[in-house]
Amino acid sequence: MQSDAIGLWRILETDTFHDEPQTCGGTIPNSNVENLKLGGYRQYLEDHYGSLRERVLELVDERYHRRGEVPPRNQWRYLGVRDPSSREDFIGVWTMVYDEGLDIQVGNTRYFGYFKYSHVDSQDCPMVMDGSQADSNGHVACYKTKASEIGLGWATKKVYKNGKTNHMYGCFYAEKIKKDNMHSYVLDESATVNIGKANPSSGLWERKAYSQFTDLSPFRFLQLHKGVSFRSLHHTRMSNDPTASNRMVTRFMQKGEVLCVNRHIVEGETNYHACKVAYNGTDYYKELSLPSHWSWGDAFQGDNDNIQPFSQGQCGSCYAMASIYVFAKRFEILLRKLYPQHRWDDLPRPSVQDIVECSPFGQGCFGGFPFLVGKHLCEQGVLSESESSYKMYHESSTPTCSVKSGIPGGKWYASSYGYVGGCYECTNEFEIMKEVYHHGPVAVAIDAPQTLFDYNNGIYDDTPTNHGSTCDLPHSGLNGWEYTNHAIAIVGWGEEEVRGQLTKYWICRNTWGNSWGVEGFFKIKRGVNQCGVESQAVFIDPDLTRGIPEQLIRERAR
Repeated sequence: MQSDAIGLWRILETDTFHDEPQTCGGTIPNSNVENLKLGGYRQYLEDHYGSLRERVLELVDERYHRRGEVPPRNQWRYLGVRDPSSREDFIGVWTMVYDEGLDIQVGNTRYFGYFKYSHVDSQDCPMVMDGSQADSNGHVACYKTKASEIGLGWATKKVYKNGKTNHMYGCFYAEKIKKDNMHSYVLDESATVNIGKANPSSGLWERKAYSQFTDLSPFRFLQLHKGVSFRSLHHTRMSNDPTASNRMVTRFMQKGEVLCVNRHIVEGETNYHACKVAYNGTDYYKELSLPSHWSWGDAFQGDNDNIQPFSQGQCGSCYAMASIYVFAKRFEILLRKLYPQHRWDDLPRPSVQDIVECSPFGQGCFGGFPFLVGKHLCEQGVLSESESSYKMYHESSTPTCSVKSGIPGGKWYASSYGYVGGCYECTNEFEIMKEVYHHGPVAVAIDAPQTLFDYNNGIYDDTPTNHGSTCDLPHSGLNGWEYTNHAIAIVGWGEEEVRGQLTKYWICRNTWGNSWGVEGFFKIKRGVNQCGVESQAVFIDPDLTRGIPEQLIRERAR
């Protein structure tokens, strides 16, 4: 969690940066099995990349505005990085990536690394496997993480060649100078919940039985849900009880004291995030200069979306599908704004499959993070859908990258990416609204209840069973960590009278195909962090100066 990362870090990066992306010891796509074989990562880098260059950075919980960012991001408050050897102002920004990694940006260099982790060898934790590691009963294996050390890390330098953005690629290892000897691990109890159990419905939404969801195997159920994490790990603390590793944890502990019992979003509760009290103002549309209804196109309004939804199938790829939709939709929006004299309905589409198969930052069909899809799009780009079409894998198959790097001009690129609000735990309803209104859809993560499979119409408001959240920095203004397991896209918002009560909602696009919901779209209650929908949101900006978009603009300008 954020509190684990705050402090002094020793960064050891490779002396040499390369023109081509580096695996840095990982695989494509990434794999638990192979990650655990790396062992001592610093030694691995020295053996394979030579000498390492050291720098010391201090990650602080102080936040600041970056006035050079475009609105509304110039109003966000970013977590700061300082140089401990000087008294100068902030030299960079940092964020957690959910509870599994650390992203640090200093000048033109950006570091991302997964925390070091190991497999817990116990009766409850079977052999090391990729993915959620669910058995036929839905139980999952567990891992132990060391939040004071990076176990696999990529370093990237942004450079400019001939006036265009380019990147140089290296690797890095990092360790906290004042080490935290506490290891954190907890079994993923969400997989043991009775998946047939549903909370009573409020009547705000209509149900429908879908044949494709009536007989889900445990693997299929987990694949449809667990698409925003590739290890079943909540980065929280266990009790000192020596028997704790042999039973399922029911509350999160720190040094024997309750840090946060599994919090639930319940009716009447005002603290919708783990730490932060929700804003209860009634005139926020006027305050934010936003309409009460807004959408970039959805089936509820009868819009014919040019980007047709298709199902993720038997693959935990919701993180890739939601992110690529956001990415593609923002291309369409930006091109129409800048070049309204041209038609952009026939745009080729960026490939979801390229992310699933060929990104070193995710685990293919076993999950990933929208934030890291943004990283891949910014640094490596993706092919068009016509060059790498989507495949729905079966349980026994693992995607492998069959695409050669090819010519950079044949790809789609992002210009920037990040968490709405400035960091993980910085997101809220109003920042999401402003970002969507000004720039386009965002990818968000939710804790998807089983009843979401039955959604047909209306405003979804069921709450997940045993929804966990943790407030580790209660006075920081951050939201706290929150469990999520499924990625979707927010395209807009609205409000309507339901049984005499004004109800706010988000308009979202799911990844389960156009036969689900209203042609693939659904509404979910807004302003109460329903299912964690307001706990993290990711933006991915299109780059018109590189690759396919640059060629399209040049061709249509003739």
